[in-house]
Parts: sequence; structure tokens; C-alpha cells
Amino acid sequence: MGWREEQRRVAHSDGMGVGATFRGVPFHTTESDTGVGRRNEVHEYPLRDLPYADDLGRRAREFQVNGYVVGENYLQERDALIEALEAYGPGELIHPKYGMLNVVVVGRVSIRESHSEGGIARFAITFAEAGENTFPQAATSTQDGVHDAADALGSASVDRFASLVDVAGAAALAADLVSRVNSSLDSLQRLVGLNGLVDLAGDIVRGVSSIADRLSTLIRTPETLALKLQSLYQQLGLAIKRPQSAIADLRAEYGSNDPAPWTAPVNSASPPQGATSARRVVNAAAVEEFTRSQVIATQARILTDAIEAKEVTTAPEARDQAEVVLEEIDHELEAYDPPAQMAAALIALRVAIVRDVAEQADRLQQRATYTTQAMLPALLIAQRVYQDGSRADELVTRNQVRNPLFVPAGQLEVLR
Repeated sequence: MGWREEQRRVAHSDGMGVGATFRGVPFHTTESDTGVGRRNEVHEYPLRDLPYADDLGRRAREFQVNGYVVGENYLQERDALIEALEAYGPGELIHPKYGMLNVVVVGRVSIRESHSEGGIARFAITFAEAGENTFPQAATSTQDGVHDAADALGSASVDRFASLVDVAGAAALAADLVSRVNSSLDSLQRLVGLNGLVDLAGDIVRGVSSIADRLSTLIRTPETLALKLQSLYQQLGLAIKRPQSAIADLRAEYGSNDPAPWTAPVNSASPPQGATSARRVVNAAAVEEFTRSQVIATQARILTDAIEAKEVTTAPEARDQAEVVLEEIDHELEAYDPPAQMAAALIALRVAIVRDVAEQADRLQQRATYTTQAMLPALLIAQRVYQDGSRADELVTRNQVRNPLFVPAGQLEVLR
């Protein structure tokens, strides 16, 4: 209805106002004020003429309603309205001008009664829109999820190694196990050199030497040996300086397209007592399985940290690197048929990697092309493309330009 019709309705009601309700309790209302606006915080800085207004969002709308209850039963109606106004939480206000609103009572409600004006109680109420009570939600970092899954796989491999390895009763068993662990340590030390580690390279090399020096003793306590080896792989993951090449180097050093010929017996029953040859096979398989699991966990850590640090710069690169690690996991599951605990840890790590890359890839830059019509210096092209000449080296490296002063005309790969 239009405002004229509303005014006529008020007049025809003998000036008693228009009906409203709060939490279902009726009262009359004749006047109302609405407060609206935005929460702008104006900042004025020393020695600057122009201020800055920081828009913090819309203000909560407030409704100042003046109303009353009147008549023979006004005391009961007054008390019912007071009870509704003092009730906990938001309530429904039905108002002739505002319609139906979900509101809360703000501040003090004024109730005025007079001896000269009997049979009536007047109210001055301020309502505000209730809105939604949205609390900050704790978000689980997908990067932490990968690290947790990698740690779980590492722990499962430690338990598995400790349950399988046994060198008791035969010097030949101990010598063979020492040789195999030393081979794994040599591979680890080669990776340190390949990746040009600086900060933690010395720590890793010293750790390798410490284990090698005590290996004849450590093999008597397989769990302790496995934990020390796991610590070295974790240090390697933290120290990597070239993550993309590190993942490839790890795969080249440890990866295999086919299971080793001695893998199958690792899941069989324990060999008979004194069966040295069978025990040697189980020990060897345990070392290889442990190493593969630790390498997979290390690759996963390197990948998620590199994406987070923007060392993997584009979404396609992140997905390509993830495929390398996922292929290692799939190969481990299909070719080696690990026991249930190991399989569950591998699958959990696979799920964590897929989720993490999907989440982080959206924040990475996308590849694009930029075409030049003449030979130009990389500095000028970087300024045109990125409005940042300091990214000239990135442009040169990405496009394998021989001389940054003379970038050939044609299409260049850039990041957006």
C-alpha cells in the first residue's frame, strides 16, 4: 500500500496507530526512525592533504520504534511485551513499514507511564538486524596434510623395517645388511652433491658418516637404525634448493620400473630358523622397501613445500611434478603389493597430494605467450609484460635465451 493509504488507515483507527508485533506480542506504533550507512574509517596522515577512507562494510541497520499498549488490559499487554523484549536472542518483528524482520533489541528500552494519562504505556525501542552469527572456521592446511601423510608413511615404514630385519645367528647376514644400507647411504650422499645443497649439506654428510661408522652396531637394533635413516631423509627434504630436479634425481637414483627379483618373499612367512639364504632375501627386501617408502615421502614433502614457496611457479608445472610422485606411489602399490598398513599410508599420501596440488595450483601463475615483432633486450620486454624490469632474468631462463640483450623476435612464454 502507498503512504497515503497508510495515513488514511491510521486516521480511521481513531489515531491509535498501526498494529505491530514482536515475538508475537502485539503493540501499536505511530513513529519510527531507521539508521543506515557504511562503516568508513577515515585516516588523515601528517603532511598529506588527502585523507584515505577505509570501507569496513555496511553498518547494521537499526530501527527506532516508538509504540504503546493501551486499554483495560494494558498492564497485561505491557508485561507481555516486556517479557518479549527481555527474552534471549533474536526475535521476529512485524512492522507496518519494515515488514517482517529478524532483529535483536539494542540497549535500553524506555517505558513511560503517567498518572495524567492513564491506561497506556509508551515504549521507545531500538531494534537492529540480527544477521548471521558466522564464526571463523579452522581450515586444515593441505600442505600440512601432505606432511602429516608423509610422516605417517615414514613411521609405517620404520615399523615394517623393524619387524622384518633380523641378523641374529649369522655373521654373513650382518655383513650383507651392512652392505645394503651402505649402498642406500651412498645414494643419499650423491643426491646431496647433485642438488648443490649449501645450508644443511654438512649436517647430512655428517649424519651419513655417523650411521656408517656405527652401522655394525645399529643393525642389531633395526628400529633405531630406521629412525636415524628417516631423520636423514627428512633433512634432505628441508635442504633441497632445486626442488624440480630433486624429484627427478630421487627417482633416477632410487626409482625402478620393475620390482627387484628378491621382492616377493618380503610378504611371506618368516623363514625357518637357520635358513640364512631366505633370511638374507627378507632383509634385503626390507631395506629396499624402507628406502622406497622414505624416498616417496621425501618427494611429497619437497613438492608441497616447493609449490607453497612458489619455486614451482605455474599450475601446469605443479601438476606435472605431482604426476611424478603419484606415479611412484601407484608403482609401489601395484608392483610390490605392500601389506595393509603400508598400503593405507601410501593411499592416504596420494589423496593428500592430489588435494594439495588442486588447492595450491589455483593460486599459482598461468602460462601465457607474448609476441615480439623485433629483437629487443629482455629488460625492455620484462617491463612491457610485467611492468617490472627485475623479472628479466626469469624471462631469459624460462625461454632459454642465449643473450639477454638480444631476445629474438617471436613468441615468448610468460607468466600471468
